[in-house]
Amino acid sequence: MPPKTAAKKAAAHTFKAPQHTETRLVTETDVSNQQDDAQAQQQAAQAEVDQKAQAARWKLLCGEYADVQNLSNWQQECVHYAPENYFIASLKDALRLATQSQQIVEVKTTEQHMLILPDMSQIYFSIPLTEQAFVTFCNSPVRKNQIQIHILNTNEAELARHKISQSSRLLNDLEAFVWSCQLLTAQGRLARGTDITRPALLKYWPNMTRIESIPHMMNIAALWSDSSASIIELAKRLDIPQRYVISFYHAAALLGLMEQDNSKLKSKTRTESNTKKNRGLFSRLLKRLIGN
Repeated sequence: MPPKTAAKKAAAHTFKAPQHTETRLVTETDVSNQQDDAQAQQQAAQAEVDQKAQAARWKLLCGEYADVQNLSNWQQECVHYAPENYFIASLKDALRLATQSQQIVEVKTTEQHMLILPDMSQIYFSIPLTEQAFVTFCNSPVRKNQIQIHILNTNEAELARHKISQSSRLLNDLEAFVWSCQLLTAQGRLARGTDITRPALLKYWPNMTRIESIPHMMNIAALWSDSSASIIELAKRLDIPQRYVISFYHAAALLGLMEQDNSKLKSKTRTESNTKKNRGLFSRLLKRLIGN
């Protein structure tokens, strides 16, 4: 082979090698970018699905009822429900019995079975809280004579605990169960006999890490634990739909967290006022001491 031809071939071979390497590197980068884009799209799609699921759940928990506009006629404008026509009334009775006796209380309906374990602050229920069947159960009217409540004796309690150990997935935190059951029963409606213009106060916060969230829950709890206000007033202060405040109120009330006794509300108001006065006096004394 002539020297010139050999040199040309060698040069061509030397020149093509980096071209091939560069193309391979670009291809790997493109693939990586495509994978990142696909992952980002999947995450965005999943976030949208989760957001829609959360909105649908909040709709189940708090309803979509419009605010009361005419306060002088709020009784007619409000959408009411009668708690005594739902399972929630029997749940309230069973909770009281379990608290007083500190023993396992069994609640039976024609289709479902519940056990309240006060020593563990837990409730066993025959269907998971997240299933549609639980939603239907909570917001379907039921007659009280279709529900049986009784305290388990020693043998029955032993059998019940064994049953629970075999179906631990059906065991719920008591506060979380009561909270969700109440929300799904009312669905943003006002319980008959409740006055939305009457001041109330949140005595204790519910366990926010265990109960189902609803819109504006933290703000409602913070404001209502700080000062007394009616449902209407609180919704107006926070500039939020009244149904969220109504939902929070009923769930917290069933857990014994709300105070509406006027004498106790006034007492707390005086205490808060005195505390603020004392803080003001302390601030003035402190300023004098430091020479300001």
